Amino acid sequence: MDVDDLLTEIYDRLPDLVRAAVDGLSPAELRRSPTPGGNPVGWLVWHPRR
Repeated sequence: MDVDDLLTEIYDRLPDLVRAAVDGLSPAELRRSPTPGGNPVGWLVWHPRR
């Protein structure tokens, strides 16, 4: 497998992984930061998807 194929496979998995990670979270939970001063959960899952 070459690098292009590997990256394509990894990024193709993101939608399902992100959906599973945030399934059932409320809007308030998506806005919550997991650590003080850190980015909110919603931003953390949005960023790699953009």
